[in-house]
Amino acid sequence: MPVVGAGASTPTPGRYNPAMPLAAINLAAAAALTGVIWLVQLVVYPMFLDAGPGAFPAWELEHAERISPVVGVPIVAGLAAAVALVVRAGPATRWLARVNLGLLVLALGITALVSVPLHEELSRGFSAAAIDDLVRTNWIRTAAWSAQLAVAVLLVVRFERSPRLDGR
Repeated sequence: MPVVGAGASTPTPGRYNPAMPLAAINLAAAAALTGVIWLVQLVVYPMFLDAGPGAFPAWELEHAERISPVVGVPIVAGLAAAVALVVRAGPATRWLARVNLGLLVLALGITALVSVPLHEELSRGFSAAAIDDLVRTNWIRTAAWSAQLAVAVLLVVRFERSPRLDGR
């Protein structure tokens, strides 16, 4: 089945696209992080309000210790794959690889600049306002990772349909 758009070609059976492993790693990482962020957004962060002021610092510390290894591996793998896709993709797919990387950078930027400082504030004690800010601003990360997942699917489809590195 040809790829839709300019420069479409029919894949040659048996040809291997060297970008496919990178696209698959990128997709797996995006799927993992999207699943985690939706769980955090809809379940974990709202439950912070139930922890209560006395137990909250320990609750926050345990959350940070448990979530870090869960997200650490897909963040590192996903970032490496996303950068490699931008570097290795040809002109026909580089724009899509750049969008993919941009969405990941947006999610990680919000994490570093907004979420981490809010978690640091919460590690010092319960704050309903900080929890509300965390839930509200986390929607940006949720949207960014969800959109990155969609783009990651498009990259896999594009590379699967083409034996060429540039996805044409």
